[in-house]
Amino acid sequence: MSIEAATFSILAASAAVDAIAADRISPHQRLQSTALPAVTYRVEQVEPVRELAGTASLFSARLTVSAIAETYASAKSLGNAVRNAVSAATGSHGGINVKSARHSLEVAVEAGIGEGEEDLPYQIDHQFIVHYTE
Repeated sequence: MSIEAATFSILAASAAVDAIAADRISPHQRLQSTALPAVTYRVEQVEPVRELAGTASLFSARLTVSAIAETYASAKSLGNAVRNAVSAATGSHGGINVKSARHSLEVAVEAGIGEGEEDLPYQIDHQFIVHYTE
């Protein structure tokens, strides 16, 4: 499988994320018609971790998971649930074996979904470094 499948599996299995965003978890971007709050995720980079033997069985991925909601407080709450779910993930998820997941950055961004300021939800991006084997 893939790190994308593992990320979805981790988020979908989290009771805390489910309690806030339900099944509104999607890769890359949220459709305008998707209700809020919602979660998006994307893999920014994957690289093999070099070993002395020259072969790489361990990979390092940089992920960004976005918590999007109508209020800042809701986006923060969902972001906390996302951070806790991904940071605690180890073991088999989506067909890969997660060895470790470390939260590396949190940043608030504007996430416009339409014309006019009344349509701008709040978005909190969380970045993670995940080490895994396939």
